[in-house]
Amino acid sequence: MKKTILFILSIVILQHVNGQTNRDAIQKSNDANNTSKKLEYSHYKHEIVDERGGSLLCDSLLAQTTPNNGYEGVMFDVHVLNFVTLETFSISLDAGNPWVGIFYRTGSYVGHNTSSAGWIMLDSALINVPADGIIKIPVNVNLPLLADSNYAFYVTTLNNTSCNYKDGTAVGNIAASDLNIQIKEGAGGDYPFNVTNTPRVLVGSAYYCQVATDLQEIILNDSFTLQPNPVSNMLTISGNKKIDYCLITDISGRVILNANNDTTIDCSKFASGIYFVNITSEGKQITKKFIKD
Repeated sequence: MKKTILFILSIVILQHVNGQTNRDAIQKSNDANNTSKKLEYSHYKHEIVDERGGSLLCDSLLAQTTPNNGYEGVMFDVHVLNFVTLETFSISLDAGNPWVGIFYRTGSYVGHNTSSAGWIMLDSALINVPADGIIKIPVNVNLPLLADSNYAFYVTTLNNTSCNYKDGTAVGNIAASDLNIQIKEGAGGDYPFNVTNTPRVLVGSAYYCQVATDLQEIILNDSFTLQPNPVSNMLTISGNKKIDYCLITDISGRVILNANNDTTIDCSKFASGIYFVNITSEGKQITKKFIKD
């Protein structure tokens, strides 16, 4: 299988041409060496088993929704706040049949954006995209991301097709953040590993899961729901457990409201964005996310 994958990748590289005109693509180098670069990444395979047999608490973090630029791929860093396992990414793709790959390395992509050395291919998929839009890549890389660590990712098409991203403000700025991960601004560019246009931001999401600390936490998390979500005015916390304490925080962790044990929250004066309800019940703490319209 490995020989087959490397053979296919070799064909893709040999077929890589300079005819794109898609925004950043006009900056593509005509250096013929780009078609003969040796790819020095390896393939990652890892399996995580929840020995308790409990449910995984899964979520996603959206970086951007509207592209204004594009080429073949985007590189960016992710800072991990709490231990999670990465499932996949979604990315903005043009209609067609792109072959999309996900690469990673520990640390930052900065200084490693023009060489395949040290990059590891997590997985790839050939996708049927009927219309331009944000598409979830149909793989599960199951990559453990350790707390207080940095990882670099390269999400790119492999068959000379286009993906789309957004112009940023500065490399390393936080494009999106929640309680578990931060997606940072990075670079866009050509495959293979000629990603030099900066700053660029992923248009899409990171999908990840957390293993609950114990079965009680899983049960507690399932005991509460937020309605409506998204919310315009009044948010109701429904559940079959007693709320001992409740805080509302914004995406930066700043406390917006001390709700004590209230089950109805007036959100009418909140600015539009992502917020978190931090609930303490039966000596356990859980966090639920909601969106203010």
